[in-house]
Amino acid sequence: MARKRRTGEVFSMSFLDCMSCGFGAVILFFMIINAQVKETTEDDPSDLMAETRMLEVEILEGRKNLVLAKNTIQELETERDTAEGRIIDDGTIFRLGQDDFMLCCADPCYDWFCLSAVGFDEVEITDISDEVAALAIQGPTSCALLKAMGFAGIEQCKPFQIMRFPWGGGEITVSRTGYTGDLGYELWLDPRDAEALWDALFTTGALYGIQPMGDESLEMARLEAGFLAPDVDFHGSLHTVERGHDHSPLELGLGWILNFKKPHFSGRATLLAQKESGNYRRLLKLDIEGNKPAENSILYADRKCATEVGYITSGMWSTVVKANIAYGLVEAKYFDGPIWAEIYHQKELRWLRKVARCTRVTKPFWSPERAKATPPADC
Repeated sequence: MARKRRTGEVFSMSFLDCMSCGFGAVILFFMIINAQVKETTEDDPSDLMAETRMLEVEILEGRKNLVLAKNTIQELETERDTAEGRIIDDGTIFRLGQDDFMLCCADPCYDWFCLSAVGFDEVEITDISDEVAALAIQGPTSCALLKAMGFAGIEQCKPFQIMRFPWGGGEITVSRTGYTGDLGYELWLDPRDAEALWDALFTTGALYGIQPMGDESLEMARLEAGFLAPDVDFHGSLHTVERGHDHSPLELGLGWILNFKKPHFSGRATLLAQKESGNYRRLLKLDIEGNKPAENSILYADRKCATEVGYITSGMWSTVVKANIAYGLVEAKYFDGPIWAEIYHQKELRWLRKVARCTRVTKPFWSPERAKATPPADC
């Protein structure tokens, strides 16, 4: 018996159900998207502005905290240097009264003094850099010049002593100090009177051969006198960027300023241990053969320049002592051995190399008697 073939209907009810569900899902999807877009567009713009302002405030606070953190790190680095007995500057302290002192230094040390004074209720520290003008009168006729200007009794002023004299409408403080190693004085006064003092010095000083002195002349004079220059012969705290690049007083030949009989001072334990070990580099005065300045040269333990032992910090040919003088920082284990300097110099536009023997010098290269005599011979 033959089966009757079943014919399908194009639009059956099942197909319509599927199509209806599909269209329904699509419509629902677009409705959800449209609702979200509408909700987003209907947000209050003031809320967005408030959030923006809050973010700006947070960014500003973050920047402030970053600056504070950076300053704190610098302060801690300075505290670390002093706690370990490292040099942060080189200056002169003047005692103006029973409990009144003035410090003259190369780098700003105000923050360090403020930190060190914490807990001392009776200590007051003031930065007077903008309130004081200073002029240095240096050379063999400096005393005679000041005496001719009316500074009576100036010839009795001893090295590092201070005297006061009336000047203009106020007072001028004169200290027998300087950075040349020669007879000389430094004058401290109100900045408003500085120009008049300059004019008076050059008017009276014409008979004494007075001349203005620049940085190069001062650099030559201080090296001949055996004085150190901050950020040349040693790094101050503001310019030391790596551990091991700072220096102690013992390394710089300033051990005479340390009094280990005192029960406490900054860095005492570290410096005492360093002194007892003897294992520290040293800044040496060197007389270098020849007449080619050795500034920035590398130092070696042998003429073949095989073993590096240090470097030159300052160097020049001195027309006063007629010698090739320099300061050199030498590692501890090579302190007593031979030292050679590898010098590069220019001749007729060509760079030439020379290896020169270095001889240690224990005293200042130049130290005239008039610098210490009281009264000076020509005053």
